[in-house]
Amino acid sequence: MTPVELSRQADTDLEDILDYSIAAHGRGTAEAYLRGIDAAFSRLSQYPELGSPRPDLKEGLRSLPYGEHRIYYRYDGMAVLVARVLHKATDTERHL
Repeated sequence: MTPVELSRQADTDLEDILDYSIAAHGRGTAEAYLRGIDAAFSRLSQYPELGSPRPDLKEGLRSLPYGEHRIYYRYDGMAVLVARVLHKATDTERHL
């Protein structure tokens, strides 16, 4: 399996998602949503090229949708580096 590493920004994104989700939907729903994102990371560990290439945003960048969010990452042949986890309505170009 390929190691999955989170950038500092991705880690902050996950904290923000959890905080927002707890406030909007309750702790149980928020924690379930984050477990789903974690499961998506596990799929990337098994299939690192699963996401769609996104050369329109940055060379080598890929994205994988999960719920209302998109996981943006790079795969260098050795590891998956998750750059950001952004809401699908986010101005992606501004945040990558």
